Amino acid sequence: MSLGVVIVEARQDGGAMITARLATEYGREVFAVAGPVHAKGSEGPHALVRDGARLVTSARDVLEDLGLSFPRSTASWTEDAQSAPTPSLSPDERRVLEVLQAEPSSSTASPGLRHAGLGRNGGPVRLELAGLASRHPGARFARTVGGPEPFSVT
Repeated sequence: MSLGVVIVEARQDGGAMITARLATEYGREVFAVAGPVHAKGSEGPHALVRDGARLVTSARDVLEDLGLSFPRSTASWTEDAQSAPTPSLSPDERRVLEVLQAEPSSSTASPGLRHAGLGRNGGPVRLELAGLASRHPGARFARTVGGPEPFSVT
């Protein structure tokens, strides 16, 4: 039913690892996204990479490896987003974007985000809609990988 599987997070004994093993047995491609070295959820993808899974960093990597074309409408997923025009942002939104990291964090865990006003005006919803930030479980936010560089607030 699929050409391959992408494992983003998995413990070494988790269900995603069973899926990866079965994909290999059925001749499907196995892709893995590396995560923080000490995170439990990164054990599986790291083991898969050691065992020969293709390390991927974007949808483009997966599509290219499968010999599929990359639709131009998804340019915000990739490095091409850096050349995309940046929407006009309020000073609060610029401050939030400036302190967001690639790893998700919450305003309670990050003094920088709390100071930047992550919780004000519904959070970085406009940043999400512009493709500059992404929402993660636990009310955590991260800068979109491959998105524009932070603004300098003047």
